Amino acid sequence: MQLKPLSHTYRVHGLTLRSEFPLPELARRAVICPEPVDVSVRAGSLPVTDKAMPTSVPYLDLVDNSAMFTFEDTGRYSVRDGSEIVVDARPDADPALLRLHIFASIMGMICHQRCLLVLHASAVAFGNTAVAFTGPPGAGKSTIAAHCLAAGGRLVADDVLVLSFDEKGGVLAHPGMPNVKLWRDALTSLGRDADGLRPDWFRAEKFHLPADDVQTSIPLARLFVLDTDAAAGDGEYAPLRGQVAASVLIANTYRVEYLDAANRRDTHFRDCIRLASAIDVVWLRREAGAERLPATAAALMRELRQTSEQARA
Repeated sequence: MQLKPLSHTYRVHGLTLRSEFPLPELARRAVICPEPVDVSVRAGSLPVTDKAMPTSVPYLDLVDNSAMFTFEDTGRYSVRDGSEIVVDARPDADPALLRLHIFASIMGMICHQRCLLVLHASAVAFGNTAVAFTGPPGAGKSTIAAHCLAAGGRLVADDVLVLSFDEKGGVLAHPGMPNVKLWRDALTSLGRDADGLRPDWFRAEKFHLPADDVQTSIPLARLFVLDTDAAAGDGEYAPLRGQVAASVLIANTYRVEYLDAANRRDTHFRDCIRLASAIDVVWLRREAGAERLPATAAALMRELRQTSEQARA
């Protein structure tokens, strides 16, 4: 008799995910959940076909109704209907690297296929609301989030922030990976070292810092767009509205190059316009340099506390 493979069930990005193989990075997101689930992950053979349609992304093709990813280091992945992931792994694939692709590119496509709004952003919660940080690579999204956590916030998501609209038009931020990825100098600014922390796969000097995190979706009230300015000191703020705010959200979409493959470009742009009108979008400029981050984060947390207290009054 052939035994049914063991399954492992997790809750991440607002979705219930069931995998044939364990995903230890999501251990804090493990749940006991009956059928049905939102997303299934299984191993399987993916035959090469001449029907594959190339996209603008070198490692991504379309095969019938599926997005087919080919990564030379781990193998091939099929993503279908926002609900099914099939992994055809190379025999020599490192399991940790295989999972990294699932957590990043593959789940990014799943969320796009499901018409969720995915931003390249980090988010923290204070009280009953969340704020997010976005901006170009190196802007300090994860580092500022980590300083806010040290000041009493709770982690919502790092690097990949999945959002949806509730029935009243409000914005919900969904819990992502339960850690923050930080460079060694960012850890130092927090008074931490890298001892005992898991290094990020591609960047040996970046480490995964576990954090006190939220377990359920939470309203998003504000999004800070990070930038640097030598004259801005600890931080200067300016509201962004309308088309300008929407264009910033579009520019900071997670894996924006996947939108066409997911047939999602037009609706995603409309969702960014909707998001820009539903929350506060604020341009935050600060002087570059890790030594400024504690003061910037402290000012942010003071403002968040005041906002939270006013909301409760």
